[in-house]
Order: sequence, then C-alpha cells, then structure tokens
Amino acid sequence: MAAAWAPGDLAGLGSQEAPPGPTPLPELIGRKRDGQRLSEGHIQGFVRAVVDGSAQGTQIGAMLMAIRLRGMDLDETAALTRALARSGQQLEWPEAWRQQLVDKHSTGGVGDKVSLVLAPALAACGCKVPMISGRGLGHTGGTLDKLESIPGFTVIQSPEQMRGLLEHVGCCIVGQSQRLVPADGALYAARDVTATVDSLPLITASILSKKAVEGLSALVVDVKFGEAAVFPSRAQARELAEALVGVGAGLGLRVAAALTAMDKPLGRSVGHSLEVEEALLCMDGAGPPDLRDLVTRLGGALLWLSGMAEAQAEGAARGDFSLLDHLGRARSKADFRGQWVLLYFGFTHCPDICPDELEKLARAVRLLDAEPGLPPVQPVFVTVDPERDDVAAMARYVRDFHPRLLGLTGSAEQVARASRSYRVYYQAGPRDADQDYIVDHSVAIYLLSPDGLFTDYYGRARSAEQIADSVRRHMAAFRSVLPETH
Repeated sequence: MAAAWAPGDLAGLGSQEAPPGPTPLPELIGRKRDGQRLSEGHIQGFVRAVVDGSAQGTQIGAMLMAIRLRGMDLDETAALTRALARSGQQLEWPEAWRQQLVDKHSTGGVGDKVSLVLAPALAACGCKVPMISGRGLGHTGGTLDKLESIPGFTVIQSPEQMRGLLEHVGCCIVGQSQRLVPADGALYAARDVTATVDSLPLITASILSKKAVEGLSALVVDVKFGEAAVFPSRAQARELAEALVGVGAGLGLRVAAALTAMDKPLGRSVGHSLEVEEALLCMDGAGPPDLRDLVTRLGGALLWLSGMAEAQAEGAARGDFSLLDHLGRARSKADFRGQWVLLYFGFTHCPDICPDELEKLARAVRLLDAEPGLPPVQPVFVTVDPERDDVAAMARYVRDFHPRLLGLTGSAEQVARASRSYRVYYQAGPRDADQDYIVDHSVAIYLLSPDGLFTDYYGRARSAEQIADSVRRHMAAFRSVLPETH
C-alpha cells in the first residue's frame, strides 16, 4: 500500500503558541473594536467558541464587523487561517499524488462558473482536484449553489468519499461540513448577513483555510474586480491578491493570483441551472469565448505551477505529441495549429472496428468538404501498435480511406506518451501460434480546434452525419483563446 502523506498535521502552518487562559469573548470583541491586535491565542479562542457553539450569533457578528472595520495584519490573518483550518479534519492523500494535487478558487462574480469546467479539465490532464468550495456571497453566485441545481446532486462528502472520487474521477467539488473546516462554514454564512463579505482578512482566511487542509502542490486564486464582482476597484483586488500570496507562502502553499476584470457577467448565462448548462457546453468546446479563455489560462497556470508543464503556454495546450507521419516526416501538434483535426487511435491489423471508424471519419470529412465556406478538416490516424505499424505499414493502410488522411507512428514510448495525452487506453492481447495479436483500445474520434485544444469526441454510436453536424456547430462557435504567434 502506498505511504500516506498527511497534510493534516499542517506542519507548514507555523507553530502553535500555548493558549493562555480563555479571554471572554466580549473582551476580545472590544480589543478588535478599539483597533488592538489579537494574539494567536485570542484568535484560537474565538474560533473554538464558534465551533463549540458557546459564541452567540450576535457575538460572531460583532467580531466580524470589528475585523471588517479595523482590519487585521498579515500575522493575525495567518493565525485566523490556521485556526479555521484546524477546526476540522485534515485530508490525507497517497504520497504519489503530491505533485498532482492542485486547486483554484475565485473570489466570485456574476456568472462565474469557471470551477465547473476547470476541475474536470484539470482531472483530464492527470491532476487531482479536491476542491472545497463555497456558496454565494452578496450578489455573486456560489459554485455549490449551482451544483445543487442538479437534481439529486449532493455537495457534502466525507474525506473518505473525496478520496474515492479523486481515485476514480480525478476531481470533486464539495462544501464545508462538520468534518471539513466547520469554523469557516459558520463564519462564511455569518458574513453574508452581516455586511462583512468584502473584508480582506476574512476573505483571505476563508479561502486559504479551505485550501490548507487539501494538501496542495499549487493553488491559483482568481481575484475578480468590477461591477459584477465583490470588489469594484482593481486596487482593492490587488491588495487581496497580495495578501493571499503572502499569507499562503507563510502557510507553505504555492499560490499564484490572477486579477480578472468583471464589469459584466462571465459568459452568456446567469442563474444556477443555466450556468451549469453553459459549463457543459464549454466542456463540449462550444461555450462562450471569455469563459473558455479564462479556463484555459488558469488551467495552464496550474499545470505550470505544479510542475506538470514546463511553461504556462504549454499547460494551456496539453496533448502534444512527437511522431512520424506515413511519409517519414516528424510531426507534432504544433504542425496542425490553425486547422480543425479529427483524430483516431487504432491499429492497422484491426479486423473490423478500426476500418469502420476510419470509414466513418473519412465520410464526415467528405461531408464537410462538400460545403462551401467551411475550412478543411485534417483527418489523422495514430497507431497504438508501433511494433507492427511502422511508416511503410501506415502508408499502405491510410491510402484506402481518404487522400488527406495522415498516419502517425513512432517508438513505443512516443506512442504511449501521445495516447496518455488524450487519455487513450490500449493493451496488446495474447499472441497466437503465428505471433499475431489483437490490441484492445479506446474507441473514439477526437475533434481538435485550430488552437490545438481538445474540443469534442464521438463514440461508435455517432454517425458520420452526426459528427459533421457537430463539427459545423463547433466551427460556428469557435473563437481562439490562445495568443497570436508572429
């Protein structure tokens, strides 16, 4: 069994000072009301009272307002973050996941549904995303509220259930509970009804306490400003971003902050169920350009921060490969930049499925070719059997399907790397007396946009006509999300 890595001890969160005798809450509230600094012991005492129920609702509201009006320095904010993080159970993950654990948090804005798209996109890139999220504050919508618009969806998951979801799916989005950062859950709800939503130290502690228990290798915080966000001005957003990065570093977190202008809603839809529908469209490659752009940029930054990509631009364009085409020319995904691509993984010795799927792919390309005004689509066939499918074998095979069909092959390692990039499974079966064998593999046709990004996929049940219709829709909705190259 893999050794467990337990961020639960929060060793990177600084040392705890021995708490003195408990200070009465009215005295603590009075200290902060008068602009005095609270010690770590004071802050721990307040958080304990919130969790055990001895703090009255009026006292919690009064303390929040005192913090909102008088502020907290970075040491106080870090102490509050530690106390909130320690109020519940800490999450434990296998040591092998350490680099893969990443997350993103947004300060919120009208129409902000980035997390619904980004979490599964990161999981598709091999990350583990244990996202502890929040509800709506003020006029902004919450990720949990949007998910709960799906009938039967539950956002409360135990740590054991979260681990199971990360093992099998790669991501989960959950809320605070009695076991996960319960103190932040109580303060979060109180802030929404006490006009303290926009308090910088309270926002910082709320965000980072949830992330501290996740044991992340990297965190990106999307700090929004403008009329559709919590903070109207860029200066306020920058102040919060600097606090998040500074306090996060002190807690042992690798944090990057992005400032995002939000003077209008993100995307085209506002409202919980409508935003879920738009997130699904974005995952299907047809979402609004501003949403796709933000998802791509934040995801690229996280892959770079976690060391899973060498540069942010590389992280934004995962799925690269280095192979040889059927004419012996070196090919990478960059060669297809600016083109629509229909991509299929298979092998030339396949008795029926691969020929059928390639015939379907070729027919879809011909249907699109027949429509004036549509850009050409490049069909590509990648082998999952490099032992038998060398350059010559690929050249003989592809000419039977479409004159533009490119066959790609390479070494066993190169083919494995390309297959992993697109989450393609393959496994050679047992050999018969003639040393022949069948390769079991995923069966899907992938659509890549001119940005080189995965846009859609089509299983065996989809006809050539349905594929062509889908590609037309993606072409009509396409807006590039990558910077121009000169």
